[in-house]
Amino acid sequence: MKTMMGLWATALATCAVLQASCIDEPIDAEERALGDDDDDALEVAAAQPRAARLREALAIAAMRSSEAATEAQILDLIDEADDYSEAALLARVAGGAFAGAVPPIPQEFIDEIGPGAADVYVFESWNVIHSEAVSERLRLLREARDAWLETLSDADFAAYASQAETEHEGRRRDLALELGRAFDARPDIAVVEASDGSIWRRKQVIATLTNAAPRGGEPGGGPLSQEDLELAQLGEPDILLSPPPGAVKLSAKPLGPVRQINGSDQRDLRSAFNGHTLASSVWGPQMLLTGVNADVDPPNGVPIDVRCSGTKISERIVASVGHCLFRDGAWNDTRRLVPIADGIADSQLGTDPSPEGTTTSQNRHVRSTWFDHEWANHDFGVLVLFDTSAFRCWWWHGWQENTSGLTQDNVFIYGYPGEGQPCAASPRGDGACWGSLYGAGGSVQTEGAYRFHYYIDTQPGQSGAGVYKTSASGRSLVGSHRGEYGCCMNDASRFNGNNTDVIQGAQADNPATPC
Repeated sequence: MKTMMGLWATALATCAVLQASCIDEPIDAEERALGDDDDDALEVAAAQPRAARLREALAIAAMRSSEAATEAQILDLIDEADDYSEAALLARVAGGAFAGAVPPIPQEFIDEIGPGAADVYVFESWNVIHSEAVSERLRLLREARDAWLETLSDADFAAYASQAETEHEGRRRDLALELGRAFDARPDIAVVEASDGSIWRRKQVIATLTNAAPRGGEPGGGPLSQEDLELAQLGEPDILLSPPPGAVKLSAKPLGPVRQINGSDQRDLRSAFNGHTLASSVWGPQMLLTGVNADVDPPNGVPIDVRCSGTKISERIVASVGHCLFRDGAWNDTRRLVPIADGIADSQLGTDPSPEGTTTSQNRHVRSTWFDHEWANHDFGVLVLFDTSAFRCWWWHGWQENTSGLTQDNVFIYGYPGEGQPCAASPRGDGACWGSLYGAGGSVQTEGAYRFHYYIDTQPGQSGAGVYKTSASGRSLVGSHRGEYGCCMNDASRFNGNNTDVIQGAQADNPATPC
């Protein structure tokens, strides 16, 4: 307890430097009087206000008297929290994420893995959308904490994370007690958003899921058949256009973190406009993520709304990063996928900006530690396509698990910058990227256990794009592009063992019909 509080005090100093909205120091005089070495007494003292804050959050959720009053109460709760993780949990509780009875296991889980789904998945909550003020307060707290965490070595972060996870498990136990629910202490592989908007913890039920040998997948797939193309261009019947009332409310707020151009923009454009065939094994796996009801063939002069990027790595799995899917305590509206989107060809040639149509994810998986804490070192997630998707047998890249050995290797990133971002390779008069594929290559400069870093130019919207190496057998992802690192570099969440657990868990739970 002493270590955790000391670390959080350091984070508070970072808040002051950044002039961000920060919380009060969590160690009060009563706690100090207990003595630094009396950790058990500190735990008891800390648990009392922690439980009181949870009860207050539940009371706010039950009352919901007025939007203004509720927002003010939630902001007060956030300011009383010990850290960002508790602040985000309290905001979700107060927002009604845990209201009502525990729902039955979604039929889609049972259909995929059988009656055993009840042992694999444990209900977490429902999604809630925070007000702009609450989202902004959470963002400031998270960014201030992250600025401090970036100063830690991998070893120090691991020690911090272990203690923080233990403390947060205590909060979750308290919440389960208040709700009268059983608490399942088995470790999680991921947190999963089902198609009905319910949220589930995917438990580690097989101890041997992580193998000693590095894991990976081979490239595969091919073009759409004429039947699949017609289905995809209709938008596919799987798209959840009218979710059950109150079941799924997805945020459309801008996604972070910031990505940066280093000097002049060195990225190339990949478009039919400049002679590239996008429907191929090279570019086909690249996907634009947008809102579930976004217009993917907007009128002239309007680009596709770019939220993030992703890369298909097997029949049903699209790799991305956690913040593209879940951010500031809420799921983002990024469930619609557009393979080989080409807004520049639409702008310059008048062709369809989504020439192969679109598809929608059946469910989305993020690391449980990203869901609970949103640590940059655990920023990873995947989208799972319906087995009936027209794009099940569409091209995909390979992937390789890795924990080291990338420094000075050449890697490539191609993704979708925000439609209004400036791209040097754009042929438009205003230089806008306009919902098309841009990217470049370069060497890995430095690496750690969780991320690796490079000078390759990127911008907002390219988060989640696969970072891949090339070989005679094709392209294999070694990570997913995440954001900026320090003053001048960008970075990726590497495909380490914990991230590939998410991939393999999603594959095991969502088997694909052979192509």
